[in-house]
Amino acid sequence: MRIRGFCTLAPLLSSLALTGHALATTVVPGDVVVDPNGLLIISDNTTYTGSLTIGEGALVVVGPGWKITIGAGAALNVNGTETDPVQFFAVNDSWQGLDLLSGSTSTLSHAILTDFRQTAIVATGATLEMTNCTIQDATDSVIPATTRTVISGYGGADISLNACTIGPIKSASGINASSSGGSGTSAYNLWAIYTDGADKLTITNSLFTGLQAGTGGSGRQGTTGSQGATGSNSAIGTGGTGGQGGEGGPGGNGAQGGSLYLIETRNTGESFIAQNLFESTSAGRGGAGGKGGTGGKGGTGGKGGQGVIGNGGRGGTGGKGGTGGKGGNGGGSGNLWAFIVRDPGTSPKMVNNTFANLVSAAGGAAGSAGSGGAGGDGGPGGNAGIGGSTGPTGSTGSTGSSGSSGSGGSHGSANGPYSQGQDLSGFSAMANNNILYFGGPGTRTGFRSSDLGIIDITANTVFQASTISSGPVIGGLTIVTGNPMFVDPGAGDYRLLAGSPSVDAGDNSAAPVSLGGDFDGLPRIVDDPDTVDTGYGTAPYVDHGAFERQPEAAPCPADLNGDQLVDDSDFIIFVSAYNILDCADPSMPEGCPADLNGDGLVEDTDFTIFVVAYNELICP
Repeated sequence: MRIRGFCTLAPLLSSLALTGHALATTVVPGDVVVDPNGLLIISDNTTYTGSLTIGEGALVVVGPGWKITIGAGAALNVNGTETDPVQFFAVNDSWQGLDLLSGSTSTLSHAILTDFRQTAIVATGATLEMTNCTIQDATDSVIPATTRTVISGYGGADISLNACTIGPIKSASGINASSSGGSGTSAYNLWAIYTDGADKLTITNSLFTGLQAGTGGSGRQGTTGSQGATGSNSAIGTGGTGGQGGEGGPGGNGAQGGSLYLIETRNTGESFIAQNLFESTSAGRGGAGGKGGTGGKGGTGGKGGQGVIGNGGRGGTGGKGGTGGKGGNGGGSGNLWAFIVRDPGTSPKMVNNTFANLVSAAGGAAGSAGSGGAGGDGGPGGNAGIGGSTGPTGSTGSTGSSGSSGSGGSHGSANGPYSQGQDLSGFSAMANNNILYFGGPGTRTGFRSSDLGIIDITANTVFQASTISSGPVIGGLTIVTGNPMFVDPGAGDYRLLAGSPSVDAGDNSAAPVSLGGDFDGLPRIVDDPDTVDTGYGTAPYVDHGAFERQPEAAPCPADLNGDQLVDDSDFIIFVSAYNILDCADPSMPEGCPADLNGDGLVEDTDFTIFVVAYNELICP
């Protein structure tokens, strides 16, 4: 079957308008080819049992809630290009992603998957290879109220990602309380990568960005206390005092924020996580507690007694206002986990990654105390007697006391590699040459093993951690704790500045030289002549993190006009200055451009330098 190109999206929209809920799964046998710039419409849960090949620039539009299944032993080939990627998306909704069954093989290049519902790709006993792909939420997407996982692998899956982008993606926030004194609901967790029982997981040169777990729902203000009873009317003398107002209701509690798991592996045979950048990632904050309810107004004082001879009696004093309600407690923040390893098959390797902002999020704010209720109004004076006046109005009651504030939610924790269990060698993970940059108010742990599994933490930068390591580790004395000095983190530039303690500080034996370069594709192990070597192995030494600091470009002295070329325009500038000879001469062009050796004179030495550079033509 061959699906050809399209000229308009009108057939797409009309087709999707006719689809209702799925009545059955559609099975497509044989081989299917979607031509370059073609259109594939999925209007039901659809299983391909042969091969599905999708050409560059094609659109795959999936009806709301449907999924694409690659059957056992089948194949998916997505052949997008940098300029013409293949796009998978739903119309005004979300879809259920790709389901790769046992024995199937899926190879995706330059594919963009947008707005998945629960899981973008599930591989069960399948082989998945992704290169230059993106999985993300659209800016106007509807986030489903469910836990979300970008890619998951089970039952012998072999998953490989290279030069991919994961994010921005969010999990749903909790719901704010709608009724007075009600509590919010908890937010949902988000996993970027999760495997259980997979054979192999390889993630290299990829960007994880804008991953955010949901915020807990906020509590609502408590109910207002009831008004106090009216004081009794008096037959003679002063009226009765009004009753005290009722206590305000407690504010609702904020709910738990969602946790973010960047990578979690369980019972996975082999893991290689190398040279990736993780930035703009955050766990969800706890929801704020609701304000306590306002205390009820005090009751009105009773009416004074009837005067017989003379003035009527004084009205009763208004009742005291009710006590304000207690503020609701803030919800706890979710936790952030960089890499969780449970019961590894072989020691997972996590090398030369940059975790740019492992931030422990703040708990939800405490609900403020409810205000005390207003004092009740004084009662009216009694009627006048013979020869007298109406009695005076009673005094207003006192304002009630404020309630107490709630407690703030607990701060979440931020965690680097965490392991439970170990392989046959006794190791649980090899974590080398990484940068872990921590922040936030909660606990921040660089490396942790919860049992006897040993983590090799030789040569890492761990900045602003409250605990460098916990549990059995080796290589703890090699940790750099100084600021890695990113070039411009505000602009997303996490390369290293000159003078960074993370430069030339790595372990060469763990460097991912098989990748052929650093995150930018530049040489991986490069000496910075301005940095003192502190690494391990034989110089030059690898840097920590995903980026290798490159040496400064060599000067180009003959490029006198600064256009990175050495040509006739530079020659004209040089000859003009050369004819003056002395840099101190006031007629010399500013800066003495022909003084290439910096001795204040323009002479044969400068001419030789210029000729050599001129023959190269292009600046290095």
